[in-house]
Formats: sequence, C-alpha cells, structure tokens
Amino acid sequence: MAGGADADHLDVVTGVESALRLVADRRKPRHVFDTCDESCYTGNKLRGFAQHLGRTRKGRPMRRFAFAVLPVFALALATARAPGQLYEQPLVYGGTLYATQNDTGGGYGQLAQLWDNFQLGSSASIGSVTWYGGYWNGAPGPISQFSLSFWSDIGGLPGVPLATYTIAGNANETWVGPYTYQSYLYSANLSSPFQATAGTQYWLSLVPDIAYPPQWGWAQGTGGDGSAYQYFIYGGPYGFVDGDLAFALYGSEPSEVPEASSMAALVSFMGLGLAGLRRLRKS
Repeated sequence: MAGGADADHLDVVTGVESALRLVADRRKPRHVFDTCDESCYTGNKLRGFAQHLGRTRKGRPMRRFAFAVLPVFALALATARAPGQLYEQPLVYGGTLYATQNDTGGGYGQLAQLWDNFQLGSSASIGSVTWYGGYWNGAPGPISQFSLSFWSDIGGLPGVPLATYTIAGNANETWVGPYTYQSYLYSANLSSPFQATAGTQYWLSLVPDIAYPPQWGWAQGTGGDGSAYQYFIYGGPYGFVDGDLAFALYGSEPSEVPEASSMAALVSFMGLGLAGLRRLRKS
C-alpha cells in the first residue's frame, strides 16, 4: 500500500528476506517492527507503533499476615495468601514489536502468532494477565478480540493448547504515553483460572483479531530466556525470534500446609490458652 516517494524496498531485519519487501507496489506485513526513521511519520503511513514503557517493579505473591486472639483463627489467617503477581517479564525501553495477528479484513487470515515460555517456582492459579503492544504499518485500528492461550511444552517448543480464552473487545487497551513511540497496556481477567504446576514449562500465546492494515505487535520484554517463538505467514514460517515478550501473570498460590513442628507449637499454644481459661474460671 506504499507508493510515491516511498522507496522500492524496505530495510528488513536479518532473516525476513523477500517477505518484507514491496510487491506490486503493496507493502506486505512484516514479522517484526524494529526501527523507524523519518519516513515512518510521513503520509499517515506509520504512526505510533512500537512501545517502550517504564519498567514495572518485579513482584511476588503477597502474603497476608494477621494477629488473632484465638490460635485457631491465627492458623487460618497464616495460611491464606492474597492474590498477587506470580511472574513478570518487564517491558524493554527502545525494544521491538513482534507480529501476532489474525487478519480479519486484509485477506491474510492467520497472519502471525507468538508464544513465550515461562515457569513458576510454586504451583498457582493464574487469574489475570497483562501485556504491552502497539501498531505499525498503518494507523492504530480497532481490535475486536484477543485469543489468549496457555500451551504445553514439547522439546522446548509450544506443544498443544491447554486452555484458551476469548477476550472480547480490545482487552482494556490503555494508551500509556508516546515515549519514543505510542504505547499501549492491555489486561484481562480469565473466565476460569489456569492451574500452573511448579517447575513446569508453559507457553503463553496472544493473538488479536484486527484487519490489516495496521499490524499489531507484542512488545519486547526481558527477564526470560531471551527468545520467543513465532509463526509468520511468509518465510519459515515457524522459528525463534530474539527477545522476550512483555507480560505479567497474576493469581494466587495454594494455602500452605503447616510443618509438623509448627503444628506442634500451635497445639501447645492452644493448650496453654485453655489452661489459662480454666484458671480464670476457678478464680
């Protein structure tokens, strides 16, 4: 769709080759948006697109501590955990956008899909997800829904989908500032929690439904293993891309079972409390 003063060919990242060039005076979708010069901002062709936000702080599941007069109440409160952040790959400043998109109007269909792997140190129920992204190859357009899924791992690659969620609308798309480019934050509460087992590798996938142009990309993150996996309609079409993806997982871990020594101490404490009550009654 580029023409006029546009160059006949686009600069491309290594490995994309002819899939990212102009064909019949029409710009094909690209698998990644990495750099931008002044031509990005002419003729309403490329507005706002990669996204680099301030890093959010790494968090851990929050514990709730409380003091109770009766030991049995103390036991119940000590084993409860408030929902909190389970995992995070923070956004990278000046990073890349990686293509993932189901094209609903440009004739490409399943244009691209991304997966990024993660594992938790403790088993947990994942109840909500946040992520970052942006647009290129056209002005920002309406997203009708996201497909969010958790996949198994088979030999270091995405295996089969374990749970799939349809997030209606644009997943609370929120403009969070231009910084170097336009930037958007997304969030979704899952209709039912995904149960993740400690030490097991999973893959998270996100695919928006949006007509091309524009393209939508998942923003680069950090803190993982330094790579993600991508399907792209041209080329491979499957392969690894350099860079993690920016997302965070929220939920809660199961209640902890007190150790035997803790239980013994609790029982002793309860015994002392009951003995004290008897003395008070006698007096």
